[in-house]
Amino acid sequence: TGSFPKGLSFMLGSMSKWLYDNSPTEALKFERPLAELKERIADSGSKIFQDMIQSYLVENTHRTTVELAPSKTLEEEILKEERDRLEEIKSKLSQEDLDEIIHKTEELKRLQSSEDSVEARATIPSLELSDLKRETTEYPISVTQN
Repeated sequence: TGSFPKGLSFMLGSMSKWLYDNSPTEALKFERPLAELKERIADSGSKIFQDMIQSYLVENTHRTTVELAPSKTLEEEILKEERDRLEEIKSKLSQEDLDEIIHKTEELKRLQSSEDSVEARATIPSLELSDLKRETTEYPISVTQN
């Protein structure tokens, strides 16, 4: 998986099957597809990938054309939309509401920039190496059909 977290990779692979009413554990079972791939490579050498490229890319009849047109004013348009939206919201607020928003914003900035106390940091759970088992745990997998 490279630098991609292995657990996240497994989860996303499982989801791709589960979303289409297949068993989520099917995506984790790589032995049979790997054996089939090895068998096909043994039979036809590296031609397997040439066949896949031919079938899925070269002879694929599904096409799409995407045309992108750059805009020199897009950023300005987005900023103007945001300014207009914020002005509309601001126009509906009373002076007391505006003062409260300013006060809460200042308080938030103060809290975010201040150091947490030692007591507050001590409440954050943490693990020590001694909390972890050196042995891996095997979890049985049973497949049932609904």
